[in-house]
Amino acid sequence: MFGRKSKRGASLATVLVSMAILAIVATMFTAIAMRSYQYSYAKLCKQQAYYTAISTIESYYQTIRQSSEHLSSMISALEDAYEKAKSEENGLHVDPTRVSVKVGSSGGADSSGMLVDGGFFDTYLGECELYVRYANSNRSEISIEAHATYNGYTETARAKVARTNLAASELKKIFDNTFCLQ
Repeated sequence: MFGRKSKRGASLATVLVSMAILAIVATMFTAIAMRSYQYSYAKLCKQQAYYTAISTIESYYQTIRQSSEHLSSMISALEDAYEKAKSEENGLHVDPTRVSVKVGSSGGADSSGMLVDGGFFDTYLGECELYVRYANSNRSEISIEAHATYNGYTETARAKVARTNLAASELKKIFDNTFCLQ
């Protein structure tokens, strides 16, 4: 009779140890699965923010390519911002590549003073801000820059705009996002 009781105790101990091991393994797999999910979700949000930024740049490029009036207003806004920066520095040298103009934003309801109206951003996911600036010091190239945020993850994309196909092909050798205004 004593042998039987100790056998029952050993069975109970074996079951408890087995259940503890299974609980530890299940917790480990759950933690791995959650970490994988968090990584995948973060990567998805970053990709969405990047694609929103790229799409915004491409849409704005099409806008300035199709409308010479919009292109000239963008260039005059850049020139005005550059002249203002020079006057603030009392005529000292100002790097034109540091001067930027905010084209528009999906976050603000008031689009006064912006180069595009609020409806420009209606189809994009997340928040997006679009800027233009000169890409070189002699002000012959323009850079379009977009900062997009999706669910707390922010990505930035930029593209250079060249005036001729030859300049665009040379830029494409070193810079992925290059457009031509010809």
